[in-house]
Amino acid sequence: MPDAVIITDGERRVRGWNRRAMELYGYDPDATVGADLLSIAPFAGPQGLGRLLQERLSVHSSADPAEFVYEEHGRGVAALELAPDGVGDEDPRAVAGGGLVVVMHEPLRPEEQELGALRGRVERKRALLDTLLDHLLMGVMVVESPSGAVFLVNRAAERFIGEFSLHDVRHAVLAAKGAERPDGTPYEPGETPVARALRGETVRQEEVYRRRADGTRVPFLVSATPVKDARGEVVYAITTFEDITERMAREEDLREKEDELSRLNARLLFDALHDVLTGLPNRTLLLDRLEQVLQRRLSDASRDAALLFLDFDRFKIVNDSLGHAVGDAMLIAIARTLSHIVRPEDTVARLGGDEFVILMDHLDSPERAIELARRIRRAFMEPLVVEDRHIFTSASVGIVPSLRGYEDPNDVLRDADTAMYAAKEAGRARYRVF
Repeated sequence: MPDAVIITDGERRVRGWNRRAMELYGYDPDATVGADLLSIAPFAGPQGLGRLLQERLSVHSSADPAEFVYEEHGRGVAALELAPDGVGDEDPRAVAGGGLVVVMHEPLRPEEQELGALRGRVERKRALLDTLLDHLLMGVMVVESPSGAVFLVNRAAERFIGEFSLHDVRHAVLAAKGAERPDGTPYEPGETPVARALRGETVRQEEVYRRRADGTRVPFLVSATPVKDARGEVVYAITTFEDITERMAREEDLREKEDELSRLNARLLFDALHDVLTGLPNRTLLLDRLEQVLQRRLSDASRDAALLFLDFDRFKIVNDSLGHAVGDAMLIAIARTLSHIVRPEDTVARLGGDEFVILMDHLDSPERAIELARRIRRAFMEPLVVEDRHIFTSASVGIVPSLRGYEDPNDVLRDADTAMYAAKEAGRARYRVF
């Protein structure tokens, strides 16, 4: 339907109305010609359109058309467009002498107003969505089903496409061009996260690799979600992806630091439980293992255990005469010899100085401890080779051949020590049983 048009001269007197203006306001054009525009409806009165017209003309340049919205009583929303003289000779609305062409647009019906408001809300939400998507660091790509055509990409996705020269985006998405699994095997056609989402599968944070022009493999974390219509059919697949190169580097660095910390903690724990010189268990670890043996015997007395306390003769003479370095080397040689004699399940510990202890576990007879003492005596009949020197030593051994009746590890150690001193007083290089 055409707009209502009113033409005035330079003094705002009506020169003519068109048919639509007559229908809209009910005036006979002949009766209004020559009348002051501001004296007739809808321009008359302090609240009429005339007041707004005057205000608009007072601030608006006469060289430019103007437009503003006016709510006319009972007629909804209308727009008033002012076309002052000088809009151009080729414009049919041009009026000589500074007149006006007043164009009244058809007021919007309520349903049209509602539709316009809805369209405005949709446009604002779309603008907000576009802004949010473009500020995301991860790439977002929406693919149509079943064609696989790309419907929407954000800026991060565009950078990704440009970096990897994926000019045929659809082919790259669906045919898996250049996409690799973490083990380096390429994706089969139709098996990429996007392609699977188009078949209805939800893919969460799958690690996908692509190669740059220089061959560098770049890891991406990819998720793909199908969007279904009311019938349950997939209409879109939304894919998000992000370059996780830096994240993986940080995680690898963190793993290395954690491994180093674990090694350091293990070393600290080892040092706390072992003799620094020989690497054998120290008193703390020996007592802990002895405690475990005693606790086990409370529930299972079928297997016994024994403890041997050893003190090596002439160590002080060697240490004082040949120096601490030779003395330390002698202790290391003793530890190595004892470790070769015992069984794998036995514990050889150094308490300090030249005192060593052997805990024998899982024994079927107390005689096993005495047999070990004899093997030790025979082993040290041969000299130790220490820094190109042959050094003779022997061991005085105290034996607790059975742990039956013991509850405290320190009591076992005390009794074995007592037996060792008895052996030493008896002439050394021998053993005594407590």
